Amino acid sequence: MSLYEKCYRCGGSKSVKCEACICPECEGLGKRDCPGCDRGKIPCEACASKGTIPCDVCAGTGSVSCQDCVGKGIVTKKTWILKKEVPCLTCSGEGHVDCPACSGSKTVSCPTCNASRRVSCPQCEGSSHLKCQVCDGTSVQSSCDQCSGSRKVPCSKCKGSGQLETDWAKKLRGSSEDRLRSEYERRQGDAARLPQKISGMRQELREMDDEYNGPNVAPDSYHGEMPQMIWLEEAKLQRLEEEMRDIEKVLNEKW
Repeated sequence: MSLYEKCYRCGGSKSVKCEACICPECEGLGKRDCPGCDRGKIPCEACASKGTIPCDVCAGTGSVSCQDCVGKGIVTKKTWILKKEVPCLTCSGEGHVDCPACSGSKTVSCPTCNASRRVSCPQCEGSSHLKCQVCDGTSVQSSCDQCSGSRKVPCSKCKGSGQLETDWAKKLRGSSEDRLRSEYERRQGDAARLPQKISGMRQELREMDDEYNGPNVAPDSYHGEMPQMIWLEEAKLQRLEEEMRDIEKVLNEKW
């Protein structure tokens, strides 16, 4: 236990951020919303926000001339005796086939926006925020009467000490001198008996070490319970000594 604990407001640093320094324009954020975009994006001008553009291979027609018949729709079939014109099998006599770039859809995905229809805003570079012009992105004003430009003021919760009084300290300081002395003497008596008890437990543990240092199997208490009990008693002694120091300190403060 302790008379003091770290202040939860300043984290023990004794000071906090000066509220008077906060920039009124951006409210301490150091940035403002970009007025030229929606969450960092603007409509894509290349495709007029459609996500697609006319296919430049087929000029937006969806088809190209058949290479096998050179767009005629017929091909000449040669035999040993004569030549014969027949419909082109590739284009079914149409003279054109679906464009291989757009598969006949007449459009392709817009390369500028990757078919998303929007692009990053050039003003904010997609962040959706711009640096505050009043504080130049620092989030604080250039001058302040309260902190003289240090950006810090003493913590009001702990009054600049970095510590707060614990409930244990409040209880001690609210007790009478007789009560404090009684509590001290009780702890002093308990603390005086513990060293002998701990010593006896250590001796018992050493004897068990000697007994089970061989083929004999030690009981479970040897592996876990006994060392744990010794540790608990040592922790209890340490706590009693700390409480006695706290009580003694309060006694010296008050009387």
